[in-house]
Amino acid sequence: MARYIDAETALEDIRNLAEKHHMNGEYEFANGILKAITRIKSQPTADVKEVIYCKNCNLLNDKYAKQGETDGEGNPQYYCKHTGKSISLDDYCSYADMREE
Repeated sequence: MARYIDAETALEDIRNLAEKHHMNGEYEFANGILKAITRIKSQPTADVKEVIYCKNCNLLNDKYAKQGETDGEGNPQYYCKHTGKSISLDDYCSYADMREE
């Protein structure tokens, strides 16, 4: 499975490594790192979106959980305002809307 990272942060870290090696006189190694950065930047980007879990979503309806309603296993009962379905706080969907704290 693919692992998504913040590419700009990773490239900055790698650039700092290249600078360190360049300052130590390891010019060829530093240049190799800089070439790798160029190759990484030329790669296509993935179309990804940060996951927003139900517990952090504006569409979370926790009214019933606050009133003490539980599911069949005794867990607090939460609902989605968009779908009207019962949800778990660790669920997520494409309709998610980050809650402002």
